[in-house]
Amino acid sequence: MSWFAVSAVEGSTTPRRFADGGVMGQGTLMIETAGRLDDRPRVLFTTMATPDAPAPGDLTLRRDTGGRIVAEVTTATATARATVALGQLEPCQTLRISVTWGAEGPARLWISAPEVYPTPRFADLTMPLALTRAALARAIGGLSVSAAADLAYAAASDRIEPVGAMPGLGGAARLMTQAGPARLDSLSAGETILALDRHGTLQPVPILTTLVRSLPARGSCRPVRLFAPYFGLTSDLVLSANEHVTLAGPDVEYLFAQERVLVPARFLISHRTGEFVSTGDTVTWHQVLLPAQEQLRLNNLTVESLYIGGLRRAPEAHAATMVADVPRRILPHHAAPTYPVLSEFEAATLLDQLAR
Repeated sequence: MSWFAVSAVEGSTTPRRFADGGVMGQGTLMIETAGRLDDRPRVLFTTMATPDAPAPGDLTLRRDTGGRIVAEVTTATATARATVALGQLEPCQTLRISVTWGAEGPARLWISAPEVYPTPRFADLTMPLALTRAALARAIGGLSVSAAADLAYAAASDRIEPVGAMPGLGGAARLMTQAGPARLDSLSAGETILALDRHGTLQPVPILTTLVRSLPARGSCRPVRLFAPYFGLTSDLVLSANEHVTLAGPDVEYLFAQERVLVPARFLISHRTGEFVSTGDTVTWHQVLLPAQEQLRLNNLTVESLYIGGLRRAPEAHAATMVADVPRRILPHHAAPTYPVLSEFEAATLLDQLAR
């Protein structure tokens, strides 16, 4: 079944139904929250039916002072905690937090910043989780998600889901190859496509691996449609909210003293240029991993290929990601995003300039 509970879209009042069930032998809880929050303790998510009255098996995720994310699990006789210090992740716009558990190995708390630090940090819980589907479904179904809330969404899966960098392109997207345009979902590892290097030169590049995953259609994975002819598009393009679009031109150089910049697709939405797309609770996204994180050309728009950061230096994290099948010895090291990533305010300034 995979994702069996997904919180409502922001502003939705539609009643939701979730499957009940007993203790889960394995699973994943995933949430997203803002990285830039004031330094005060807050609960991000809890399965407790009554506040401050934990029952055996309850799980709570909270943000503590000093930039720490804590997972706390309660049993009849003890409480266990796992803590990850945010460090350089703290000023990031989005934090993705996951808790995974299964029969093999300890339950783990994972933290990553999908926009700029995709290599996840983790800490182990010292006791097993005994979460039930019913408790997770109840907690997720009762969430109130709004623009002012600390939590962007929560979702639960009955599988151990990958962590780290995620795909964000539709399978129907057509990439350039030497034989002509080809659908992204028709390509496989070892094939060659035409992609742009950091200087904007089109060249043949081998695909190291392809990625496809069903993900909650929320937060950084929520579908966005960008409208043609804005941004040079020859036709509309659907991609995830966090997928980075490369923009260039005199306005970019004037505002940011850069030849090119990266903009998360969700920051390019306006009544003229794009919109969020209504889908079900989940959406299937695709991507490709390229040697030097070359840029892809889709509908005359340039977008990022998969950015994995310094994952090759983190063996345990690598084993839990979607590129675990790529040996670390041939895994590329992406030291930093190809170009600077704009904040929401910077992107709004650029949109306003482009509209003139």
